[in-house]
Amino acid sequence: MAIILVSLFATVALVIGGLLLALIAPLRRGIGRRPKLQVGLVVAFPLLLIASLPTLVLVIAGIGASRSVNAPESERHVTLERARTIDTFDMPVGTRLDLVAAYELSSFKHAEFPHPVKILGVTATAMNSVLPYSIGLTGTGEQVVDGWTCNATGEIKFSRSDDQNHNLDVDFPFHFSGCILGRGNRIAGNVVIPEHARLSESMLDKSALNIRVAKPLPIGPGGALLERSCVTINRDSRTLTRIDDARLVRPLKWKNVVWPAGTQVDWYPPSQETQPAEEPWRFSKPSFPPSGTSDDNGNTCLV
Repeated sequence: MAIILVSLFATVALVIGGLLLALIAPLRRGIGRRPKLQVGLVVAFPLLLIASLPTLVLVIAGIGASRSVNAPESERHVTLERARTIDTFDMPVGTRLDLVAAYELSSFKHAEFPHPVKILGVTATAMNSVLPYSIGLTGTGEQVVDGWTCNATGEIKFSRSDDQNHNLDVDFPFHFSGCILGRGNRIAGNVVIPEHARLSESMLDKSALNIRVAKPLPIGPGGALLERSCVTINRDSRTLTRIDDARLVRPLKWKNVVWPAGTQVDWYPPSQETQPAEEPWRFSKPSFPPSGTSDDNGNTCLV
């Protein structure tokens, strides 16, 4: 705040001093007869100019923002007349961009390509953008991305990594972070994930992926069927690391207790630090609504 006040004072001094010199001829003649005063002004001018830079930057930014806000709506929907590269992405001639800020191509929130374009291994016809954080690509049919078969008619998402403090590192390249799954994806050895399940990057651990599966999977105790599962797996090995908020499809007898259909089931790997070892399977009355979503089309798991 002190810097802004000093800068504002310097800017006011420059403006008022400049106006006085420009409008009052006797003042100019008086300065011309005083060499020491001339030297003082020569020294003071660059100092005041440097001090006023923060204010000048704010004024210029404000003018730019005002220009963008007051721009006609047509300036937020543009078609590229020549190929452009925006944040490392090559945009062909004829690409239609929807901009958040008028005149700022890098602020685009949606791009529609005149023909399929190869981006990050995806043959895309459109891109949704939250640059510089993440992008979502859409295309046609099923496409294999990072070993997963994805339904390209839904968004295939890519994100930039962040550091241990969850600060974005713009020097990091984009990496695959989720999609709506197509056919034939497998986890935990030979468990087939039904199509339309939603795969997403874990919010807590970037080495893990979450899969929200509404349809029954044989991953419960003793191979019991679980539905509406939030399955967390290791990104590289695809092995199960936890199951959250699943529901029993049928009644299950487990360790002399009969649990009814609809019981909430969670599984956490046993911890070597806990003695005696805790039961990895946990049964409870279901919470409503469940964390995440209960269908194929909604949000990802909240872990």
